[in-house]
Amino acid sequence: MVSGNADNLDFLCSDVADADDTAIKAKKYQKQFNKQKGMRTMNYTCIFFGCLFIAMGLIFAFGKGHIHLKAWKNMPQKEKDKIDILPLCRNIGEVIMLNGILFLTKGMWSGFRDHWFMCAMVAWFIVAGLDVWYISKGHRYDHP
Repeated sequence: MVSGNADNLDFLCSDVADADDTAIKAKKYQKQFNKQKGMRTMNYTCIFFGCLFIAMGLIFAFGKGHIHLKAWKNMPQKEKDKIDILPLCRNIGEVIMLNGILFLTKGMWSGFRDHWFMCAMVAWFIVAGLDVWYISKGHRYDHP
């Protein structure tokens, strides 16, 4: 009789172990599903921002973006005449479009992993910073 109770106890323990394994597998599946769902959301977000930055970069590159800036509107005409605005807008537009290309690449290409994206964004920040330094120190955009 004791051996019968032991067999029942082993059976109950194996059921509990199976239930635990099933729960662990379900949690792993749910975690993997949530991760994939988050990656899809991130991809759509990157695609959205990539298209937005490319569109804004194109607007600036064609010389149509600066007229909407409050700083440009409030600037005295004498100051505006000192700036060769079209090449400056083209430069800024190209930097903005470069950022859009990075975001669009991240959103559309699964091989462009997070660490590569972060490295590319750091490189973009360095390029953008050097561009701002060049604009402020150089006299290329001064109107002759």
